[in-house]
Amino acid sequence: MVSGAYAEWSTTRCDRLDQLEDAHRRIEGDGRRGRRYRTEQLNWALVLRIAAEFQGFSRDLYDESVEAVLARVGQGAHTILLRDLLTRQGKLDQGNASSAALSKDFGRLGIQFWPALQECDHLTEKRQRHLELLMTARNGIAHADEAKLKRAADAGFALSRLSSARRWRNAIERLACTMDECLGTYIGRVFGGGNPW
Repeated sequence: MVSGAYAEWSTTRCDRLDQLEDAHRRIEGDGRRGRRYRTEQLNWALVLRIAAEFQGFSRDLYDESVEAVLARVGQGAHTILLRDLLTRQGKLDQGNASSAALSKDFGRLGIQFWPALQECDHLTEKRQRHLELLMTARNGIAHADEAKLKRAADAGFALSRLSSARRWRNAIERLACTMDECLGTYIGRVFGGGNPW
């Protein structure tokens, strides 16, 4: 079983990303040299969409995790207060799904977010670095910040190539899977009742 957030990620959210990649293929045609200039803006759009869909997934997973925790602590006035404390001024509601934002929001549930994910999947640290570069590129595009785009390119993620967006997407898809598995296990272990999804 998976969370509703992950089910949405692996269907609707990934379908949106697939549509952009399909549009890229159609414009690129046979992939001959010289066609790259026609697709760079699509690469940018894909990078923005990957970041947006991952943020949506992360918010949904956090909200679902909060509800799972609250279901285990019972009902009443304290549940209302706890829900308010856990959801007020979340970083994922105010900014990007950066490493720090994820750690801060999910940390409200008592989990040491990145160490727990690393324990679940030894490639988490590499994917976390990819996430940070994705957010750097996203901000570079969204804010027309050439220095951030150069930083991503210097790290091996040139936005003139579709392969950069595909590498980010692959890393983010695996990270989403690890988050889903790890949070379900954590909630079941710490709050009882088994994996909530």
